[in-house]
Amino acid sequence: MTSAIEPLARAGYGARGLVYLIVGFFAVLAAMGNGQAKDSEGALRTILAQPFGTILVWLMVVGLAGYAVWRLVQAFLDPDHIGNGAKGLVVRAGLFVSALTHIALAFFAVGLVSTWGGSGGGGGGGGDPTAEWLAKAFDAGYAQILVWIAAAIAVGVGCAFVWKGASRGFEKFFKCPESIMRWLRPVAIVGLVARGAVFMILAVLIVTGGSVYDPEARPGLEDALEALQRFTFGWLVLLVLAFGLAAFGAYSLAQARYRHINVD
Repeated sequence: MTSAIEPLARAGYGARGLVYLIVGFFAVLAAMGNGQAKDSEGALRTILAQPFGTILVWLMVVGLAGYAVWRLVQAFLDPDHIGNGAKGLVVRAGLFVSALTHIALAFFAVGLVSTWGGSGGGGGGGGDPTAEWLAKAFDAGYAQILVWIAAAIAVGVGCAFVWKGASRGFEKFFKCPESIMRWLRPVAIVGLVARGAVFMILAVLIVTGGSVYDPEARPGLEDALEALQRFTFGWLVLLVLAFGLAAFGAYSLAQARYRHINVD
């Protein structure tokens, strides 16, 4: 089974790495006052606008779908031996959510390519069923419950990323010589801590903006980065996070090459 899953997983890590390199690049430009921050969907739009962009985005679709498959394998088959304890189940639940997120991003990319020629290079296709479900839940009076649950999840995910970086827990999943790990280690630590920090900023945005719900404007990565610009010296924090997210992209590309993947 490993022979079938491994190329999908590696393609997925590569796709994620490219997305975060683009996100980090535009965040640097935004910090310098020369552009606007982008999220994952914005990164895909940027790729589509390049020469041979349609082909590149279709390759990203394959990579993102492969990454989702790998996350599902991690969640249900536990190839990394996370276990069935309380901590293990929480981590595996997070892997399942990650799979759903990347499936949604892959569908967004498909819709983006499908509408590129006929809508002047516009947005994705169709409505957002998650947004519709959340809107109904908010209308039914569950707003505050959903807000605090979403914020708690964001904080938990953020802390997990920070801890994984600070404790160097990622090292056990790599199979590479120390000469490679020597430069990869600091890149991974910076990238993981930066991504964790973004999730914590998202938690604040979820709580502060949760009283008024707009299905088309749920806080995301782009909102978190742009929020920093409103604070004194926020551009400096944004600049640091931008390089951190680019480092996370580089870390993901390293995973595509050196991450230990074994399902058997």
